[in-house]
Amino acid sequence: MPTLELLDQDVIVPVEALTAALSVPDGGFTVDTVTGERPRWGYAVSIFPELSRVIESVQVADLVAYMIDHEETLGEPSMLLGGWRDPVAGLAHLDVSVRVRDRSAAERLARRHSQIAYFDLAAGASVSVIES
Repeated sequence: MPTLELLDQDVIVPVEALTAALSVPDGGFTVDTVTGERPRWGYAVSIFPELSRVIESVQVADLVAYMIDHEETLGEPSMLLGGWRDPVAGLAHLDVSVRVRDRSAAERLARRHSQIAYFDLAAGASVSVIES
């Protein structure tokens, strides 16, 4: 299984599995590229809209290139690599997210940075901030 070494550390990031997660509607992932772990607590929200990349059909090479392009930001504390396939538009979103402990902080950050949703890591679910 292909892996990627970032920041001169021996970190295993399973890029094939992450890419596969983006092939299904509402599929996705959140991973700490420094530790290779998938966090299970808190909320992940993209606060760098300028770093977001939208791709119709993500390939392993797309994910690897994104990780290399943003490895310095991804190496900062509390920064996570996120991917999500929008079930309505069918497009995959790659971004750098920050993990916060508080749900209300996640919602404020998502709105401030014009995001569609944030991700509840414990529940494993997206939380929309778009008014119906």
